[in-house]
Amino acid sequence: MNNQSNPDPLTWHKILASDELPDGRVKTVTAGNHNLAVSRVGDAYGALDNRCPHQGGPLGEGTIEVPGCVARGTGTTTTRSRGSRRAV
Repeated sequence: MNNQSNPDPLTWHKILASDELPDGRVKTVTAGNHNLAVSRVGDAYGALDNRCPHQGGPLGEGTIEVPGCVARGTGTTTTRSRGSRRAV
C-alpha cells in the first residue's frame, strides 16, 4: 500500500530527458519533494542534494570542474556553486 503522506522510499522519478542536459553542465531538478543538482560529464550522470554543504549555495546553478593532475590522468569531478568556493 502506497500512502501519499509516507511514499515508498524506492520510488523512481523521471527528472529529465537524456538529451535535456548538455555534456559538462549541471541543472537543478525536483524529484518528489527533493531539489537535486544533476550533472553530466560525457555519458556519466550524477545527482546530489542541491545545497552546497560548505556555504549553502545552490549547486544546480554552478559549474563542473575536474581538478587533479592532467599528466597522471587523475582527478575527480566537482560541482562549484555560483559565488562559492569548490563545493563537492
